[in-house]
Amino acid sequence: VKVLIEELPADAIASELEAGRLDIGVAYRPEGASALRFEPLFNEELVLVVSASHPLAGRRRIRMIELHREPLVMLPAGFSTRRILDECFQAAGAAPEVVAEMNTIAAMLGMVARMNVGAIAAASAIAPDPGLRLIPMENPTPMRTPGLLFNNAHPQSRACRAFVALLRRRALGQAALSVSPA
Repeated sequence: VKVLIEELPADAIASELEAGRLDIGVAYRPEGASALRFEPLFNEELVLVVSASHPLAGRRRIRMIELHREPLVMLPAGFSTRRILDECFQAAGAAPEVVAEMNTIAAMLGMVARMNVGAIAAASAIAPDPGLRLIPMENPTPMRTPGLLFNNAHPQSRACRAFVALLRRRALGQAALSVSPA
C-alpha cells in the first residue's frame, strides 16, 4: 500500500476528487454545489495564537472586535478557514491588519514566535510550546468542521477504506480533546 498525502486548499481537494485524482479528501464542506459526499468528523474552535511576550499573551479570552487593527498573519483568501475568519471579523465589525498571508500553519507560527503578531488556528494544529499562548476567541467564536470528502462515482479500494477507518478513529479522539471545559 502506498499512501501519498498532499496538503492542498479545500477547493483544490474538491477539484482533484471530482477529477478522480484523489481517493479521499480531508477538508471542510465544499462551498456551492458539489457531487462530492461530505462526512463531518468533529467541530473545532479556532484560537488566537501569540508569543509569550505579546501584549495579549495574558488574556484568558478575546472578543473578535478587540482584534480590530491588530497585526495578524493569516491564511490566504483561497482557504476556507480564511473565509470563515473573514465572515467572523465582518460580523464583529472588526478589520485586522493582515501583515502577511502564509499557506501553512508552521510558517505562520514561526512568524508569531519571532514578531509581535498574532495568528489564528485550531488549537489541535499547534504542538505544545512554552513560547506560545493560545487565546480562545468569542463574539463570534470562529468554528470549523473538518470532514472526509468522497467521490461516490469512484469506488474506494480496500486500502482506502482501511485508511478512512483510521481517520475516523483518530477524529473521535480529537473530538474528545477539542471539547472546552465549561
